Amino acid sequence: MEVDLVAHCGVNTSGTFINRLALVAISATWLKCIPLISKSACDVIEGQTLPALYSHFHFLGLIRTTFMNLLIMIFSVLRRLIGYVRFEGLEAREALTQLYKVMRLYVNFFQPPMKLSTKARSSAKVTIKYG
Repeated sequence: MEVDLVAHCGVNTSGTFINRLALVAISATWLKCIPLISKSACDVIEGQTLPALYSHFHFLGLIRTTFMNLLIMIFSVLRRLIGYVRFEGLEAREALTQLYKVMRLYVNFFQPPMKLSTKARSSAKVTIKYG
């Protein structure tokens, strides 16, 4: 599994805001997202154990990464839908939980996995190829 935290803080990183814990089964490119109220160790541990209870995969281990180059297309789908606005509080977490349940089905069953094969920069232009 690859694990990543994505901040839903808008342009303001101060205070408490929703973070998305994204878990991806590398071999199957299967995505599961969980909104967290904060990035505290307690919230992250709860977020990582919760999917194990109802996941289709057995957790053999986690690979902690900073950048998820493997599945950048999946996250761009989520970012396009949710945007870059700030989300705070329990109501926002509940709304995102419901949205992620639907998005998980859409992404996992109807979006073909596109893995990044090459990325090249020529001055200000970036060329990306998926394979």
